[in-house]
Amino acid sequence: AYNNEIEQTDLLERLEIARLRFAEDPVIHRIAGITYTELQLTEQATQCFERSLELNPNAIETAVEYAALQSKA
Repeated sequence: AYNNEIEQTDLLERLEIARLRFAEDPVIHRIAGITYTELQLTEQATQCFERSLELNPNAIETAVEYAALQSKA
C-alpha cells in the first residue's frame, strides 16, 4: 500500500518511464499491469496486460492476471 499521493504519483511516473524505455519487454508491461491493478486503475492495467500479451501471447501468468482483472471489472 502506498501511504500518500506523492509516493503513488512517483511510482506511476517511474512505471510509465520504464514502459517507454523497455517498450518491447512484455515483463515490464505485466509488472505495470499488476501495479495498476493493485491501485485499482483498471483502464491502465488493461492497457498494460494487453500490450504484454501482444508481445508474448503465450504468457500464461499474464493471461491469468488479465482474466482476473476482467472478472473484477
